Amino acid sequence: ARRIITDYLATDPDSKTNRLTTEQFFRLLGKDGLFVLQQMALNLGDIPASYLSIAMRNVGEHWIEENQDHNLIVDEKQPLKNFKSV
Repeated sequence: ARRIITDYLATDPDSKTNRLTTEQFFRLLGKDGLFVLQQMALNLGDIPASYLSIAMRNVGEHWIEENQDHNLIVDEKQPLKNFKSV
């Protein structure tokens, strides 16, 4: 599955240097994400799966930033202490 997705990513005509590397993309996807892309390739075909893979890698930085922001929000929320219900 990794080889197929790597081949898809290699077809990206955009040569941005500030995007995720292939290894970072695979870590971000995890096993479940890789499985989903593999199943899409098998069931829908190479072209839709390759476009999706490239698009997902291009927005990967945004996913990471969003996740970090969410974690900060969750960390800032503290349970109420010394709260008495009426």
